[in-house]
Order: sequence, then C-alpha cells, then structure tokens
Amino acid sequence: MIEISFIACTLLAGQTCQEQRLTFMEQPGSLTAFQCAFTGQVEIAKWTREHPNWSLAPGGFKCRPAGMMAKA
Repeated sequence: MIEISFIACTLLAGQTCQEQRLTFMEQPGSLTAFQCAFTGQVEIAKWTREHPNWSLAPGGFKCRPAGMMAKA
C-alpha cells in the first residue's frame, strides 16, 4: 500500500492545520516517483472538492509506503 501525506488547513473558527493521509493499494514495485506525483495531484484534488473548507498548505505532499508514520 502507498500513502499520500499532506497538510491541510481551514480558516473556520481560527486557522487549524492537520496532517491528512490517503492510502491506496498498488502493485508491488509499480509505483514510480512520477506516478505517485501524478496520482497524488489527482487524489488531493478529489479530497479538496470533498472538503471545501480546507486547503492544501504550502509544501505539497509526500508519497511513502503506508504505515511508515505512527498514528497518534
């Protein structure tokens, strides 16, 4: 599995920013950096349409194997 991680911020009730993670199944060894960058842009665009009060923070997004970061 691959995870796309990004910071999203909202201005509702003061500025709040949170790390968001989108997890996807992928074929082992099939996800190149280019594919992740392209897929990440598409998936984050979908996420922002579904969450209109949130926006992507400066810094973009990261692709990594799912579960690399401990969830608090």
